[in-house]
Amino acid sequence: MDTVQTTTARPHIVWLDVLRLVAILMVIAIHCTDPFNASPESRANPEFNFWGSVYGSMLRASVPLFVMMTGFLLLPVRQEASAFYKKRIPRVLFPFLIWSVLFDLAPWFIQWIGGSPELVTDFFPWEPNPSASFVEALKTIALIPVTFTVYATPMWYIYVLIGLYLYMPVFSAWVEKASDKAKRMFLAFWFISLFIPYLTEFVSHYQFGTCSWNSFGLFYYFAGFNGYLLLGHYLGKRTDWSLGKTFSVTVPLFLVGYFITLAGFRYMTSDPNVSEEGMELFFTYCSPNALLMTAAVFFAGYLPCPCQSDQMWFWLVLRALFLCRSFLYVRAVDWNTYSGLGSCFDHSYLYLFMVIYLSGE
Repeated sequence: MDTVQTTTARPHIVWLDVLRLVAILMVIAIHCTDPFNASPESRANPEFNFWGSVYGSMLRASVPLFVMMTGFLLLPVRQEASAFYKKRIPRVLFPFLIWSVLFDLAPWFIQWIGGSPELVTDFFPWEPNPSASFVEALKTIALIPVTFTVYATPMWYIYVLIGLYLYMPVFSAWVEKASDKAKRMFLAFWFISLFIPYLTEFVSHYQFGTCSWNSFGLFYYFAGFNGYLLLGHYLGKRTDWSLGKTFSVTVPLFLVGYFITLAGFRYMTSDPNVSEEGMELFFTYCSPNALLMTAAVFFAGYLPCPCQSDQMWFWLVLRALFLCRSFLYVRAVDWNTYSGLGSCFDHSYLYLFMVIYLSGE
């Protein structure tokens, strides 16, 4: 007998679209701060170091927000694992491969057509000595299944996302049957794991059973972005908070997380010889301070607003972006600095208008 599969359209969630838009803007803004933090020379400039710290610390919720939204929308998984993989993974895998190849070819191509190494570094500030060798570009492309390069740094998240997709059908079986108490217990163990980077840096390189022959310690099985997946699923159930209660929770959460991040980053970068790992320590997404800011922004997505249409929400957030751009103008170190940052924001206007507003997503 033939079977007919029916699908139920998921109701449109306006606040989640707004949250997605905010997360996109935060990711764009994070990459605008790279020139401030990318080298010891730029960090040696007090103005660059200060504003790179201020903006960079403010935006750590960006990536975890995407993971929380994924958990909110997809957990528990309602498909067989094979069907879920077939639907989800190709949508990110093929664009990931195409853009990784283009990024890795860019340094060779720019210099092949007459561009200078300095021009390459303008595009890729984390690489002060770009190679002009086509063979080297092919070597980096061959390593794409294993790792990304400094030219394709944004691709790090796609490795994580594909891993989460692979993990979700397995994790989902527990999520579907677990009680709220069990989920809170998992999140508590995950929260403890968020301190491991700081314990490694300030207390002991090895802890909770890790050693030179074992990297999988006590809290390893609760660690990572899977906690954000479950947190998005768990917090997504809360829809009845008043405006006052939402503000009373979100503002302190965000401010505490922000000032810990800011103070920690300023402390680490006060050492001109700080390692890349040390510089990124308080910017780590799987950290308690990033969690506080992410939870605050996610909670804020529930704020009631009389503007219920997607178009009105879009223009309100876009207007806020114009205000951020004006603030950058006022606080910019010099005109060249503002021009670079303003260019990033200007391109974001066009991108957001085309992809979000016109597509109706």
